[in-house]
Amino acid sequence: MNILIFSYLFPNSNFPYYGIFNLSRAKALERAGCEVTVIAPVNLSPYMINIFPRFRLLESIRLFKKMVSIPSVEYIDGIKVYHPKWLKLPNKIFWKYHSDIMHLFIGSKIQNIIKYFNPDLIISTWLNPFAAYSVFFKKKFPIINFAIAEGSDLLIHPYVFNGWSKVEEIINENCDLVIAVSNSMKNYIEHRTNLRKVEIIRNGYDDDIFYSTGNNIKEKKRILKIISVGNFYFVKGQDILLEAFTHLKIPMELTLVGDGPELEKCKEYVCTHHLEKIVHFIGEVPHNKLSSILYQHDVFCLPSRSEGFPAAPLEAMGCGLPVVTSNVGDMDEIIVESFNGFLFKSESSIDLAKKLTLASLINWDKKEISHWVANNFSWNNWAIQILEKYNDYSAKKMEQLFV
Repeated sequence: MNILIFSYLFPNSNFPYYGIFNLSRAKALERAGCEVTVIAPVNLSPYMINIFPRFRLLESIRLFKKMVSIPSVEYIDGIKVYHPKWLKLPNKIFWKYHSDIMHLFIGSKIQNIIKYFNPDLIISTWLNPFAAYSVFFKKKFPIINFAIAEGSDLLIHPYVFNGWSKVEEIINENCDLVIAVSNSMKNYIEHRTNLRKVEIIRNGYDDDIFYSTGNNIKEKKRILKIISVGNFYFVKGQDILLEAFTHLKIPMELTLVGDGPELEKCKEYVCTHHLEKIVHFIGEVPHNKLSSILYQHDVFCLPSRSEGFPAAPLEAMGCGLPVVTSNVGDMDEIIVESFNGFLFKSESSIDLAKKLTLASLINWDKKEISHWVANNFSWNNWAIQILEKYNDYSAKKMEQLFV
């Protein structure tokens, strides 16, 4: 069975950790016996943060050079990935037209890839423009289309940018299934949108990489070591976590893993507030090396302003770390308070500081945390459910042909 993954969220040679969860999905599908190819379009437009409120020429030039030099075709962990390049126009005006604009720039390249690979299933992750692009798939190819609602693409963008009703209509007409990554996401879709054909398939994590080392020694540490992993975007909330450190009264250290457009602003904040001795930026870390860094810490923090069902806290739990996270998205389906972490009030640095302080007082059972997440979440299980849904919808299409 051939499966095509269509999303900008996928690692490449210049940004090897970007959208790493989609690489995990692809590898799980391969382990399930599928052949997987990826189309991961590259947007050459500058980040708005580098233009407004002040123009950052050098940052824009560096980013453009990195984006342009991404290979048109490459292999990531043995998976063939195509990177057609396009220009995404400003969201404020053109958001609802992004699938049309993408088609204008790279439509012929996408269609040629599909003709060559001949997929049985297309999985689009991120609703607009990728799931919305299904309108062009359906015009030429009788292929089953699944769309995954990841988080901000459903929870934020439809309320910030104009045109959601158009996007919604396209998805309903051209996607066979909309995948919600959790119960709360499904409830949100059913009560706040008109999207149809929605079913739950929960995200997972790589339990062969992130697992307990067996060390479950409970000891009182002088300094609590906190780690946060994620790209530096406003929605990820690293600024909230840094502000929380100005409220903390107990000895703590913070390690921030990742890169992105908000990184320099966070570094400036650390310098301005004299946090250099306790806050450490270590850049991007290879996914298969991340567990060795997680083992060196005591608590994982996810301060996001919005999330769907992220893999990062699952990976941390796999290594035995408790998680302190904002009460957004589906975090309440992951966190069992006082057992594997705490929830804090979204965007409240004061409440985050309180929950981190509380986490420092608990002797967490790392083995039980790791066993719990391993028993409940897995990318392999995710892949099995995807194939089951494909078989269901394929059978329905066959029935319709003979009615």
